[in-house]
Amino acid sequence: MPLAAVLSCSQASSDVYVPKAPVTLSVDKQEIESDGKQTATFTVTDADGVVLTDNPEYMSKIYFKNEATGRRLAKGTKEFRSVEDGEYTFSATVSGEPCANTVTVTSSGRSRFEVFRKNVAIYRFTATWCQNCPSMTKGLDRVSDWTKGRIVELAFHGAGSTYAFSDGSKYVADYLIEVFKAPGFPSCVYDLDVMSSERNYSEIESIIFDRIASCPTSCGIKASSSYSAGSLSVSAQVKSSTGGRYDIGFAVLRDNCIPGGSAYEDVYNNVVVGVSGNYEVMSSSAFELLKDGESSSVTQSVKLEVPSGASQDDYSVVVFALKQSGGDIVIDNIVSFPVNGSVDYAYN
Repeated sequence: MPLAAVLSCSQASSDVYVPKAPVTLSVDKQEIESDGKQTATFTVTDADGVVLTDNPEYMSKIYFKNEATGRRLAKGTKEFRSVEDGEYTFSATVSGEPCANTVTVTSSGRSRFEVFRKNVAIYRFTATWCQNCPSMTKGLDRVSDWTKGRIVELAFHGAGSTYAFSDGSKYVADYLIEVFKAPGFPSCVYDLDVMSSERNYSEIESIIFDRIASCPTSCGIKASSSYSAGSLSVSAQVKSSTGGRYDIGFAVLRDNCIPGGSAYEDVYNNVVVGVSGNYEVMSSSAFELLKDGESSSVTQSVKLEVPSGASQDDYSVVVFALKQSGGDIVIDNIVSFPVNGSVDYAYN
């Protein structure tokens, strides 16, 4: 069906302008910097030269999609920002009908703003008894593959949950909810810095992007783990591009957790089954690094008994770097990798 016919069906009266096909897409900049701030602005124009993106009524019906990442710009947004070098092709739709062409924007220079590649830590507070928690699971599941590649989620289950996690003195989820004044379950703390109960996938994507854009990492993480006879050993070190005070933390996660009983989800993933005591504060082992300095290797060994019916492949290792940021402690970077696996420094 022609685009004009689709749009005309929704008009309330004959005196409302009906765009004429073909409708085309253009962009004001074909090259931008990967600083997360510089923008490329899209314009959608019909065959008569009418700019639809200048009309609020039509903007509510226009969506722009980054074909390289699968991420769609938020509704009502016509500006593209980037935190990763690459060539990005964009398409657009008006009332679900595609524009006649695509445009390409090249983003470059990320290493001038961030030497190492940043991942965002998500401390998620959830529980098997929480009937609202599945909506956050759905939101996190629906984010783009690009976004999934830039996050590490640690699911802390609250008291009363099948997978309730205690650090030995308190339930971590319940404790951190109070610390960050979260409204309750479900909620998330991003990088130990931003609290949000957002469950909409596009809003979650915006939070992740803004964290990377506004808080670039100052360090890279190199780590490995080995597992044998119920014992897991993890070694890690960090390298700083700016210098500062750091600490290294560890966690062990389990996927494919079947709750049984009256749970609201069939399976739970990224469940924290072990974490170092410095999950929110610097330990006595915190250290100072100079610019371009690298820490010595820090090793931690923990017992890890894989229960009957579970697989070693269900477990993963997380290493995070805490950093002093003014008077606050934040997670500067975080990585995850398989048991008996490793990660090297990731550069932009």
